[in-house]
Amino acid sequence: MIYRNTLGIKGTFLISAIGSNGIMMASDTRSNIYDMSNPQNSSLAFFDGTQKTHVLGNNLISFTGTSIFDGYYTCHFIEEYLKQNPTIPTISNLIESYLSFCKNNMSTNAFERLRANRIIAAGYERGIPIINYYTWYKDFGVINSERNYGFAQSDESHFNHLYSINLTCEKLGALAQYAIYQYSTDNNKRHCIGGEISIAKIENNEICWLVNPPNQKWRCTEELLKLIESEEIELMYTKKEDKENLKKFLNI
Repeated sequence: MIYRNTLGIKGTFLISAIGSNGIMMASDTRSNIYDMSNPQNSSLAFFDGTQKTHVLGNNLISFTGTSIFDGYYTCHFIEEYLKQNPTIPTISNLIESYLSFCKNNMSTNAFERLRANRIIAAGYERGIPIINYYTWYKDFGVINSERNYGFAQSDESHFNHLYSINLTCEKLGALAQYAIYQYSTDNNKRHCIGGEISIAKIENNEICWLVNPPNQKWRCTEELLKLIESEEIELMYTKKEDKENLKKFLNI
């Protein structure tokens, strides 16, 4: 079936910020289904419940953009990375280490899609709170870093004007949630940014979920499709005809 190779899943908005009591990471849970063979990449449907933020040792790492590679979700590769790397690198080397692992464990096309994503990793190194932000720019991966103060996000949002180092992670999480929803509304991104916002905090190298801890029940395309067919995953559509278009694409 054609969908096995051309089914695409993407979407997300991320915000991470250093606060008065730790580091906050916020990510939405919405995913957009599209046909990668269609040059327009237009949305066929969207759904909630996708995990975008993952725990690696005492660090958090989050991804925007494409979330399925060679038929497997990001969470599958995170689990495999942990099996092969029982000692997690420091936050300064975490993104590069994970990308290196994926380069050796994904097809070339899948890895090209991954490295075009934006990635945010957060954690402590020698007691210093650090946020590293990876983006692909003119054929090169660039990692920028915030230390002791600052924030990183997928794109410009209202959070730019709301951030303060004096705010707690709990307050920053609430502001990040507002900024993500507002960005989705302002930019007509409801089909790929939304759903519940997962918010986590790192304090003294301890990670806790403040709101909506991840509960993704699928690890690969086949598991996702079974949940769609059984209607355990609720699909939403931007246009009436999208429902029939999706059925034809998935052969259901």
